[in-house]
Amino acid sequence: MKATLLIKNIENLYTCDKDFTILHHAFIACHHDKIIEINTGSYKEWLDPATRVIDAQGECVEYLLLLIVNLKALHTYV
Repeated sequence: MKATLLIKNIENLYTCDKDFTILHHAFIACHHDKIIEINTGSYKEWLDPATRVIDAQGECVEYLLLLIVNLKALHTYV
C-alpha cells in the first residue's frame, strides 16, 4: 500500500505515545483516511506517482489538522 498523502520535513513531531517522543525531521504517510507511517529518514517507499506531497519545512503541523484532513477530502482544500 502506498501513501495518497505524504507530509515531509516536519522539524519536530510531538507524539502522544507513552514516552511523549519527539521525532526530528519526520514524515507522516497517509492512505486515504488512515495514517500508515510516522517516522524519520527516507519516505521514498511510500511514494507513487499519484501521492500528494506536502513539504512542511518551516511550517507548523498540528495533529488536529491531520484529523480534519483525514476526515474531509484533503484534495478539495490543498
